Amino acid sequence: GEIAFSLLVANRTKKNQPTGAIAGLHIIGGDSEPEKKFGTKIPPKELPPIDQLKYYLYPFQKKTINGQMHTVASLYETDGCPYNCGFCASCQLNDRLYSRPSNEQIIDDIENLIEQGATAIHFQDDLLFTNEKQVKNFYDTLKERDLIGKFIWLGLTRVDFIDHWSSKTMELLQDTGCVRLGMGIESGSDRIGKMINKPLDWDTVTRVTRKNAKFNIATKAYFIIGYPTETEGEMKQTYDLAIEMAMAGAKEIAVFQYHPYPGTDLYEMIKQNNPEILEKLNYHPAPNRDLDDSDLFGARGTSMWLPDDLCIATVDGSRVRYLIEQTINDFNRIVEEH
Repeated sequence: GEIAFSLLVANRTKKNQPTGAIAGLHIIGGDSEPEKKFGTKIPPKELPPIDQLKYYLYPFQKKTINGQMHTVASLYETDGCPYNCGFCASCQLNDRLYSRPSNEQIIDDIENLIEQGATAIHFQDDLLFTNEKQVKNFYDTLKERDLIGKFIWLGLTRVDFIDHWSSKTMELLQDTGCVRLGMGIESGSDRIGKMINKPLDWDTVTRVTRKNAKFNIATKAYFIIGYPTETEGEMKQTYDLAIEMAMAGAKEIAVFQYHPYPGTDLYEMIKQNNPEILEKLNYHPAPNRDLDDSDLFGARGTSMWLPDDLCIATVDGSRVRYLIEQTINDFNRIVEEH
């Protein structure tokens, strides 16, 4: 970010253009506009390419994917989110509606990273594609630029998207190099799903998992345990759904402890009903473990635990942590057995 800002300022200064309107940039004591929450969005074509090999000590990650060692680079292309999940702060942190650069701009970034040595791209966007037309155009542009087969990619999507997309669209996803799609399932409880504005039924989740597998696209499942008012029985439903996904062909899992984020619906619910919880919030790094490469990309390598005696759900934090680790361990055991 610092590198990109400095290049943007330099480019605009050369052209005698104002720098104060760059989104996210505020110059203290300068002649910029008054500080505000969000600046004018930067036109995608003005975003400078960053040479990761030049600026980063560890520009890429090395990871074994489908039995082959890859050089993985990360990209984040989109802006905003059209959904309002009750636990998620994204819509609170970004007041812009969802927007996405052109496929040409996205593929420019991909090609830039391939030239630097990347063989796999990890898209960090929650929603890189929102419809089938975008997938088709992405494939067509890659083909025109002779990039089909030059890289593989991992990304995120929604269950309902995949459920409604045609077999042709899934074939195009596979042909573009997609090898893994992460999906936020969040909970196996119908009540919790409705409470967080993300209801999902088990049949759809397992059907989509099998659909991905049919096109050699691995499914990574994301869950959260420990929501406000969540019972241990509802947490067990999440465990059961995770195991069912493993049996249906899901390959990876990340399970997180629920954290209250200011501005979200669930935070406001806690603030109104149990404000004392918010006064006790503090976060502890996950304990050090001997982790293999796969664990470094999962929940156990990055979790921040809440205090063991803090009860946001109907059980305390130590019990939530136990159930999280049980879900991860049993899911991975089933995947290994199959």
